[in-house]
Amino acid sequence: MKNIFLVMLAVCILALSGCANNNEGVNQTSLKTNTNLNQYSSKLLSVEFPKTYKAQEIDNMLVISGPDGKIIIGGFTPSVGHPDAEEKDFPFQMIAYSKDPKMEPSAIPAALYCRNGDETTKEELLTILKTVKNLP
Repeated sequence: MKNIFLVMLAVCILALSGCANNNEGVNQTSLKTNTNLNQYSSKLLSVEFPKTYKAQEIDNMLVISGPDGKIIIGGFTPSVGHPDAEEKDFPFQMIAYSKDPKMEPSAIPAALYCRNGDETTKEELLTILKTVKNLP
């Protein structure tokens, strides 16, 4: 009786493991987002951003602005302050870096501007910052 039970248990386990499917799937959001991105390249860096944003170089800074926020990449020294002291469009939120500045000396500083409490736009701006690449 024990042998039959063990055989049946083994058959059930094999059948269940053979019927399993991979439910992880593909991150469709990132695939969709990649087709909705613009790429901007200058002599120093390249960056990708949603098509709802516009890029403009002002002096040594790259300003990428959208309807709910903007990010100013490079061209300023964070220890001196953030580059848009007037904050006309959106209030200053934070300084972030393209890489960990302690580990990567080539990390590029960026100033993020969006409405207070707008976490969605803040995350979108941080995602833009993650795409920044230094060019040789």
